[in-house]
Amino acid sequence: MPTPHLIDEKIELTERNWRDHLLMTLSTLKVHKAIIEFEGSGDDGSITDVTLMDRDGAVLKKVEKVNIHSVTDLGVEATTLDKSLMDFCYAELEKTQLDWWNNDGGYGEMVIMPSAECPIRLDVYIRETRVDEHEFII
Repeated sequence: MPTPHLIDEKIELTERNWRDHLLMTLSTLKVHKAIIEFEGSGDDGSITDVTLMDRDGAVLKKVEKVNIHSVTDLGVEATTLDKSLMDFCYAELEKTQLDWWNNDGGYGEMVIMPSAECPIRLDVYIRETRVDEHEFII
C-alpha cells in the first residue's frame, strides 16, 4: 500500500519550528480558527475535541484528516492534522506544569488563529474543592 501524500513532505520539522509549521499549514488549508478542547480529573485527562473552522465559522471536517508530520516523544512522525494539533496542545500543556488532570482536575482550550496578531492562546482552568470547617461547642 503506498504511503499517503504528506502536505509537508519537504519540511524538516523540529520541535523549534513546529508552531510556525502548524500556523503555515492551517493558513494554507484556509483554516481561520482551530479549537482544541481538553478536560481532566481523577488522575486522567485528554483532548476531548478538535474543531477547525473557516472564516465564516463553518466546520471543516475533511481538513482534519490531511496528512502532515507531528513531533512526538519518539521524534517526528507522519500523522493527520487533527492528531498533530492534539500533540502540539499536549506539549504546550506540559510546558505550563499545571496539574489539570489530577484530583478535581481542570479543563480548557487552545485556540489557534493563524492570521491573528497573537495566533495561539491557551486557556487552562483548574478546579479545586474548598472545605471550610466550622466547629461550634454548644
